[in-house]
Amino acid sequence: MNKNYIVPSFKDGRVFISPVIGCCGGCKYCYLKLRNLSAPKLNCLSIEKILALITENKEFKAGKNGTIISMGAWGDIFQTDRFIDMSINLIIELIKLGNPIQFMSKYKLDISLISKLAKYVQYTNQVLYSTTITTIDKWKTIEPNTVSPEERIKTCKEFKNQGIESNVLIKPFIPGMTDLELDKIIYLLKEYNITYCVIGKLYISDDILKSLGKDCLINTDALELSTLDCNGNIKIQATQVKTLYKYIEKFRENGINAFFKSSCVNSNINKTNNPSNYYFNNDEYCINCGNCK
Repeated sequence: MNKNYIVPSFKDGRVFISPVIGCCGGCKYCYLKLRNLSAPKLNCLSIEKILALITENKEFKAGKNGTIISMGAWGDIFQTDRFIDMSINLIIELIKLGNPIQFMSKYKLDISLISKLAKYVQYTNQVLYSTTITTIDKWKTIEPNTVSPEERIKTCKEFKNQGIESNVLIKPFIPGMTDLELDKIIYLLKEYNITYCVIGKLYISDDILKSLGKDCLINTDALELSTLDCNGNIKIQATQVKTLYKYIEKFRENGINAFFKSSCVNSNINKTNNPSNYYFNNDEYCINCGNCK
C-alpha cells in the first residue's frame, strides 16, 4: 500500500474509497495500525481520478441496485477542518453517480454542510451516514481524540433531520466493555431515534490487545482468521461472528434494526437485494431479516 494514496477497492458488492489516509483519533482498537498508517493526510488522488477508477472498473455496477460506495475506511473524513472540503466535494460527486452511498465519522459536522449534502441526494435513502459507538463510559480513554458518543449521535440526528438516514456502528464490539454498556448504548440510540445499527467483530493484533489492556476480556483461544472488508484478502485474527448473535437479538428486541454489515442497512432502507449476496450465499453475516429474496 502506497502511503500517499489508496485506490478504490472492490469487495462483495461494495467499493471502498478514502479521501483521507490515516487518523488522529488515537483509538486503541484502530486497525490502521496494521498498515502502519498514522498521521492523517489527504489521499493524493484527485476527485476526478477516484471517480474514474470507480466507474471504469469492470466490477462497478451503476444505479440504485448497483455497487454500494463506502467512504472512510482508511481515515476519518471529518476529523479536521482541512479534510472536510475534500470529503464534502467527493461525496457530492459520488451522489451524482446515482449509487447508494455510505460514509462515516466519529466527529461533528456543521449543520450547514449537512444541509448542503442533502440538496444533492437523488432519491430517498440514497445516502446513509454512520458513526461509531464502542463505549460510552470509557471513550476518553479508548478513543481519546474523538468527540463524545453523544456529540456523534447528535450529528446522526442532524442528518436524519435533513432526510438522510443514520446508522450507528457498534464496532468493534469489545468483550468486557461494550457488552457491559449495552443497555446504555441502546438507551442513547432510542433517545435520539436511531433505528439502525451494525455490530462488528474486533480485529486484533498484539499491539491492539496491548493498547486495550485490561479493558478487553477476550478469549484468545476463540478467535478466527477474518478479512477486513476494505483490506483485500489479507487474513487478520478477529473475534467470532457467532459470539455476537445474542447482541443482535437484544438490539432487535428493543426496536433497533441490528445487522452485521452496513451493506445490509443500505439494502434494507432501499428495499433492494444486498449486492454482497450474504443471503444467497448462506453467509454467517446474514441474519435472515427477510429483505433479500
